[in-house]
Amino acid sequence: MNILAWNYKGTCNRGFPSLVNDITKECKVSLCFLLETRASVHKVEAIIKRMKFHAHHIVSSNGQSRGL
Repeated sequence: MNILAWNYKGTCNRGFPSLVNDITKECKVSLCFLLETRASVHKVEAIIKRMKFHAHHIVSSNGQSRGL
């Protein structure tokens, strides 16, 4: 089982979903954690729609703590 955990500041960049799709396909990733503390839930949902994930879970920010 291959796991990818990535704290990536630019998840809202246009090319990010295709980059993650390429990496997960090439490395045969079974579980992927993408951490972005500064993106809103709405932006994250839009990004996830462009990715080829079977399931996902989003943790929204909590006040000024900005997420995780």
